[in-house]
Amino acid sequence: MLVSMLLSGDAQLQRCAVEDPAHVTEGQKGPHVRLIQLALAITDNADIAGAEFASSSYGPSTTAAVLAYKTKRQIINRSYQNKPDAIVGKMTIASLDAEVAARERRNLAMGAGRPGADITTKRD
Repeated sequence: MLVSMLLSGDAQLQRCAVEDPAHVTEGQKGPHVRLIQLALAITDNADIAGAEFASSSYGPSTTAAVLAYKTKRQIINRSYQNKPDAIVGKMTIASLDAEVAARERRNLAMGAGRPGADITTKRD
């Protein structure tokens, strides 16, 4: 189960954390995609295109950000892969959630107060 304040409240992402068919992939749209984009901005200062962010769509810049995140952390399911892909599945959402939760704890300890207080997104 997801624990970060940012991601844990979304049912689609909770399913993604435990069900293979609930993986998030390019072409999807919705609040769950926006939350992934925010998590990527928090953890990697990802440069998500403004149009993708505004429409909560998993387009090319989100795909690139997911792939960069997974490559940097070597998130690979070694049972069938030898390099990262751009799918947000169980391993990826767990890693994003853990990193966001750690950032949230630091922010709260420093008095920032609200989840995502240090988020800056880049827009076209």
